[in-house]
Amino acid sequence: METVVLKQRESSGKNQNMWHALRTYAAIAVCIVIPLLVPATSRAAIGDMSIGGDLGFATSPAPGLGVGIGAVFASFSYQFLDNIPARGIDGLEGVGEIGYFNWSGNGESVSNVPLFFLARYFYTVAPDLRAYGQAGFSLNFWSAPGASETDLGFASGVGIEYLFTPDMGVGGQMMLNVVRPSWWDADHVLFLATFTYHILAPHSRVVRREYPRRRWER
Repeated sequence: METVVLKQRESSGKNQNMWHALRTYAAIAVCIVIPLLVPATSRAAIGDMSIGGDLGFATSPAPGLGVGIGAVFASFSYQFLDNIPARGIDGLEGVGEIGYFNWSGNGESVSNVPLFFLARYFYTVAPDLRAYGQAGFSLNFWSAPGASETDLGFASGVGIEYLFTPDMGVGGQMMLNVVRPSWWDADHVLFLATFTYHILAPHSRVVRREYPRRRWER
């Protein structure tokens, strides 16, 4: 295996590639998020706030590197829309995560500290079980002996969560992280076991109660 080296890009070329990637990923994210927001813009509500963490492994980002292990050690989500669609039990969350993953092979070691900024749509399968899809951006801090690099990426995935108490849930997720650093197309897939603690449960919607009109009000 050829030695995997993280080269520093030329300043102008790096900025040009990053802005091109940013425009591409922004267009993809807008196409995914807008259809979810449009039917529910009038239904914004205070939602669930949760924190958690994930543990798992990642496929190799480059030839010669084995399967990597790591964790998402800080995950925060906030439900800012609910009742999508009129089922009244689905919703949309904003998610922020930070993790650490490490790969090694043939004496080489490469690590990544990813930051994920995601929009997550969840579908309630049963009162204690929900599935979700998510998409957004990733900011990746690569490191290898003697070199380092920071790259913007696009992340998307699916997952499932089971609430074994009203406040605590476990589950799993699979997420694709599309990253194109200067040294290789480092796309890789994360397979994670998840734990979530729900700090603030969603509030019920306020329903206006109609009283019968009195005789003189008719």
